[in-house]
Parts: sequence; structure tokens; C-alpha cells
Amino acid sequence: FHGQFRNSEGELFERLSKNAKLAIACDMPSGVDSLSGSAAAGTLKCDITVTFHAKKLGTELYPARELCGKIIVRDIGIPKNWENELNDKTQIFLPKPDELRLKPRPAHSHKGTFGTALIIAGSREYIGAAAVCSRAALRTGAGIVRLASCETAACAIANGAPECVYDILPEDIAEHEKVISELVKKADSVVVGCGMGNSEKTLSAVKTVIKNAVCPVIIDADGINQLAAHIDILKDKSCDVVLTPHIGELARLCGAEVKDVLQNRYALCKELSEKYSATILSKDSSSMIFSYGKVYACSFGSSALAKGGSGDMLAGVIGSLCAQGYPPEEACLLACAIVGYTAAELSRELSPSYITATDIIGHFGKTLAAFE
Repeated sequence: FHGQFRNSEGELFERLSKNAKLAIACDMPSGVDSLSGSAAAGTLKCDITVTFHAKKLGTELYPARELCGKIIVRDIGIPKNWENELNDKTQIFLPKPDELRLKPRPAHSHKGTFGTALIIAGSREYIGAAAVCSRAALRTGAGIVRLASCETAACAIANGAPECVYDILPEDIAEHEKVISELVKKADSVVVGCGMGNSEKTLSAVKTVIKNAVCPVIIDADGINQLAAHIDILKDKSCDVVLTPHIGELARLCGAEVKDVLQNRYALCKELSEKYSATILSKDSSSMIFSYGKVYACSFGSSALAKGGSGDMLAGVIGSLCAQGYPPEEACLLACAIVGYTAAELSRELSPSYITATDIIGHFGKTLAAFE
């Protein structure tokens, strides 16, 4: 199913929703798209969904996740390898936090063992984004975190994050590019875009990173917005690239309307990932990671993450994990789990309305211990 109900169907489900004492869906609730998780207006909220053969991607995505109720998988005789006959060979994974593990940190190690995460972020107007991103990277294991930013941002952040190495970016664009190109050569991962503003300088930074990097590059926020009109530069990259768009940014990357992205997120992200050989982390209340023929559903977290700073935090964690040698898709999956699990645990004690990204970063320690 996709789209909306016909009038008679909508009327039927409206009456059922008012009168049904128990609703059980066969395979999927009528009105739910089993791939995207989108739902027609008036879809009946079910108590139980008995889904056939295997759990569907859409059951892990909102709003379907709330409409399915308890999900039970039942065999109806479909061969286990039947998916191999489909035209779409994408492998779908629905991991749970307790299935994810961090690599052991060897006792015989030094800061170089765990890599250098370079974060190019911040501006006079958006100091906080650089602060949140760099602190998140510091708290998730990178050996060295370098923050390259304007002098205003670096000076404001230094007292709260003295463990960072700070590099001041020049105002002149030519010098700006020169400094960035040298820093990128020394990095094991690069995060670019958080709080940089939509400016020519941000675009210049993204282009310089893509041109010079051989390590994983994570492009977020303003970096994505500037990349959208110049995305073909990714065709000439010599590095793994991770794009982390929220729904609005994804619409800009795809040249589509937000309503179309909400309806066709799977197809659009899959196409984007394949066309540019990039890992796409499509952020939402239920996120998806697309990477080289695989897609992961990440329904971790709580409404505490529906605030400014959450994306900057997530980008910092991904950059930290990539610097430590995790492949991009694994870094994205672990980052979603670390951030989401921590937010969910905090929400057991505190109101989600109260919790900030800084609070979540401060509680990463317990989560990391649980994942080790």
C-alpha cells in the first residue's frame, strides 16, 4: 500500500477506530507503506500486527511504528532465500541496541592509536554547534580532536573543552582553503559543516575537504546545504563520504519537495547513495542508513533529541568513531545507538523537554560501558 485511502475505505477505518475493542493486522495495518513507514490519513491503530515471513523495514519507522502495536513474525511457507529473486537486492537490517558492540580498546595504546578527528565547524553566529560537535567527539574515544574554526568560536569554546587542539581559520578564502587542505592531510576523519552558515566560505571548505581527503568525511548541516547545488563534486572524491541530512536537507539534496521525501524516503536515499557511492544517514524520529547495498533502520532514542544541537552531537560521534577505524556505515549505526540509547535512558529520569545535547554527552560514559 502507498498513498491515501479512497473515500469508502477511509470511512470504514474511521468507524472501526471508534468501535473496535481489539485490532489485529494481517502482515501490515491497512494504510501503512511497508517500505517507508508512511501511513494514509485515518489508518487504524492496531494492537497486534502478525507480519508474514519477515519483519518489514516500515515497521521500524514512524508513524508505522506506533500503528503496528506488538509485532509478531510468522512463517507462511515463503522460502528463506526468496528475497534473492527480487530486482532490489538491498539488504535490510533492523538492529537493536543490545546487538551492537564497540571494539575493545587495547591497553597498550596511545592517542595516535585512536586517530585524529578534524572538525571544521562554527562561525561567529553559530558557536554552539562547534562546541557540541567537538565535545561529542572528545567523549566517544577519538585520540585527538582538532577544531578548526573562526577565532571567535575557538576562544569561546576553549575553556569548556581544553582537550581539543584549536586551529584558527583565516578570513581570506584562499588562505582558508590552504589551511584546511593541510589539516585534512593529517586527519583520520573530517566533519565539516556544523554551524558554519550558508556562505561561500562554507562551500569552499566542503570543496577543499572533498578534493584533499583520503580519510572518511562526514558532511552535515550547512555543509549539506551548500553541497546540494554542487553535489556532482562527490563524483571526483578519493574518500568515503557520509551525508547526514534531516528531512529538509534531504529534500534539497534530491531537488524534491518535503512531502515527496516523506513518502519516498527509501527510494530517494537509495538512489542518492548508489549514484554518489556515499553513506546516507537520513535523520528523523526513525533514521535510516544507506550504504553500499545495505540499509539499516535506527529507531533509537526519544523526543529529547528533537532539539537544536542533536545533529551536531551525532556528527561529532560519527567523526570520532571513523577516526578510530570504524567503517562509515558501522560508525553511523553505533553513533545513532549511542546518542539514542543515552537520550532514552536519561528520559527515564528526566523530562525529555528538559534534556539538552550537553546533558546527553555528559552521560555517554554509561552507554559506552554498556556497549563494550
